[in-house]
Amino acid sequence: GPWHKDAMEPVSFAKSLSKALRRGCCGAPAAAWGPTILPIVASLPVSPSDDNQTKKKEEKESQPLPLLVVSSLWEGRKSAAGMADALSIVSAVAECVTFLMLRRPKKQQDSSHSTKFSIISWRSCGRLLLETLSYYLLETSETSGHYGPVASAVEELCGTLVRDLQKLDVASSSFSETSDDEEGRGIAVIKSWLWGEEGLQRTLSLENVTTNEQNSIVRKWHTFLMKLLSSSSLSSSQEQQPTSRLIPACKLLFHFIVNGDNNLATAEVVGRSTTNTCNADEGSLLLSIIRYCSVDTIFSTSQDAVEAAGEEVVGAASLSSVERFCVNDLLRWILVHASSVMSSSAIIKTDFEIFKLCLASLPSSTRQKQIWETVLRELIKSYCNYTTLAIGLGTLAGGNEGRADGGDGNNADTVRCEVLDAFATETADRAVLEFQHSRDILQHLNDEEETPSSFTAVGKRRRGN
Repeated sequence: GPWHKDAMEPVSFAKSLSKALRRGCCGAPAAAWGPTILPIVASLPVSPSDDNQTKKKEEKESQPLPLLVVSSLWEGRKSAAGMADALSIVSAVAECVTFLMLRRPKKQQDSSHSTKFSIISWRSCGRLLLETLSYYLLETSETSGHYGPVASAVEELCGTLVRDLQKLDVASSSFSETSDDEEGRGIAVIKSWLWGEEGLQRTLSLENVTTNEQNSIVRKWHTFLMKLLSSSSLSSSQEQQPTSRLIPACKLLFHFIVNGDNNLATAEVVGRSTTNTCNADEGSLLLSIIRYCSVDTIFSTSQDAVEAAGEEVVGAASLSSVERFCVNDLLRWILVHASSVMSSSAIIKTDFEIFKLCLASLPSSTRQKQIWETVLRELIKSYCNYTTLAIGLGTLAGGNEGRADGGDGNNADTVRCEVLDAFATETADRAVLEFQHSRDILQHLNDEEETPSSFTAVGKRRRGN
């Protein structure tokens, strides 16, 4: 290898490379040199073998060489020639730290020589990964409908983060935090921290953020989840979903959007609607979270609560939570969106898509129909316009997109109910009466127009005689 004998001194090389990376390689296109950093980082020793005690002492106090290079690479994004280069650098950082956390260290014959990262170094790796995610969520531009090098770089960064977080997620489920694991991959050491309150959950938090930051996180995380859902590995192994380490952060995000903020001042700071409803971007995110996590997982309680109260009690509470969400929150959103002139049909369709998945999660078809009738009855009482009802009926009766269970027939059976039949009959009768009334009015007007003309004709004949 390049670090054996007198081929190359790794410490000097790492320091020189780090200096160049901090300068963004002096404006050189990052798309060209960025992919070469990972092989270099992979080949660097964690700490070089050297008999010089002074160098050993200095090395012990500094970062591991691979982490030193990656940290310098992260700093280099500030010196990039343009946004596309900065995005390529951030993507390279994410790849490198993911590799480091997943790599198993090689066994050394000299056990007295440390070749492992410390817990602090592993957390630095995890922190760098979260910073790349935060960079994507907050500092990248919108790519929908845009083309060019920046849009391509944003898409590439999103794809890199989806792939890397998915790998770390799978690896986190493969290890338990024991002393044996700490001798192996770094993800086994910091997985509780990485996926917990101080890690991913804090990165995705919508608390104490500005309106622009909140909207950016909502839109970008929705895009992230849609890419994750469309990935081949997830679609081919749906059984891994309930154990995903991304679910706790998604659940917190879901319930924060749904519950809103009762403090009006705080609501204005974060852009929370005072009507306590969701906007189009939030609705799309809620739908993608449900599709990724499942309704049962989102409304389930913690394992501690299950053990304390019993599975039957907690299961019933979970079902009631889903029903309350449908009858209270979703119904209110539909009514608000239907009454707003600015609302598009897309957001109403999203509301009913969420409602459809919630209904499908209820185990009893009888209960599904009862909840649907309750919601429909309230929509009718509020004089909801026919366009909204048509969108809702089409969405609920349509196929279960992206789901293996359920079909068109079952959905149609759920939608068909006595309340809908009575409403359809009443609407048809009202339409017939209004048509007849309009016809009678037109007939009366025509009669009035014909009567004066006949009198005029008779008068002319009499004067002529």
